[in-house]
Amino acid sequence: MARPATSGQERPTRQVTAKRPHTFPLMTALTIVITVLACLFLGRWIFVRMEVKQRCAGTFADRFVLILNDGSARELNDGEKAHLNGEYKFGDGNRPYIKPRYNSLTPDGRMFGYLRRSKLPGSVGNQRLAQ
Repeated sequence: MARPATSGQERPTRQVTAKRPHTFPLMTALTIVITVLACLFLGRWIFVRMEVKQRCAGTFADRFVLILNDGSARELNDGEKAHLNGEYKFGDGNRPYIKPRYNSLTPDGRMFGYLRRSKLPGSVGNQRLAQ
């Protein structure tokens, strides 16, 4: 059988199907977000458990020095270590102020507070800590 003659090239007909929405990028993004949140939650839980164990053992306060209002640092005495190792609720006004940075001030504008030894600047840390 002979095909009828047509002018130009003939295009094959395509079957038109409905396009499905692409759910892969959405599912991938959702999976990544859930994984990151789970890792953050797990890391925070482990960190809190570690701090609770250190407080119970009485070694939590060994990582801190006391920053005085003049900016100098000194070692903690036994009473301050006991205060820092204590268990406190979230809204307790007697909680010790643990500074996030050396230059952080208390809400009433003082420099006083407990600071991790690792965050003590070299200019202050190089001086011998007062007992």
